[in-house]
Amino acid sequence: SYAVEPMLALDSAVARVNATTGNAVPNAEKLIKTIFYDDLGDSIDQVANLVTQASNLKVPIDEAVRSALTFTHTFQDQNPKQVLDTMNQLVLTGLVPNFKTAGDVLVTAFQNGANKGEDLLTALNNNANAIRDMGLTGPQALSFIKTGLDNGFKSAQDVLMALEKIKQNVTNAA
Repeated sequence: SYAVEPMLALDSAVARVNATTGNAVPNAEKLIKTIFYDDLGDSIDQVANLVTQASNLKVPIDEAVRSALTFTHTFQDQNPKQVLDTMNQLVLTGLVPNFKTAGDVLVTAFQNGANKGEDLLTALNNNANAIRDMGLTGPQALSFIKTGLDNGFKSAQDVLMALEKIKQNVTNAA
């Protein structure tokens, strides 16, 4: 019965992906299975949920899901759905060129302490357009966030608000 359980979980997950995406992921079974057996994801259900999310976001499913799960494999306290949403915002706004780069940039940021305020993903997700409008790239914004946190700011959101205020002051002075 132990050998049957993973197959039932996979069948159930594939059925759920097909139902929620309107069969938009034609190779859902293979995709879920290969991602999960590449030691990404805590469960087949988790992988299936991210495949569904990526499909709904209309992003490259394999790259996006692998990038989010690779990140959460290292930073296990982070929510994979939130990670995927944040990566999507970074890519959509042009702060990074693709999901792999988004993952690499976020890993570096977390390793360097840019999540000291434990709000980095939320701050990036909520402020990606503002970051782009300031003329910054993703890596530049993360460098500013880290510097701000190292110099007394309590959160990534606080740093981004200060940058936005500086931009407004410069624009108004010009």
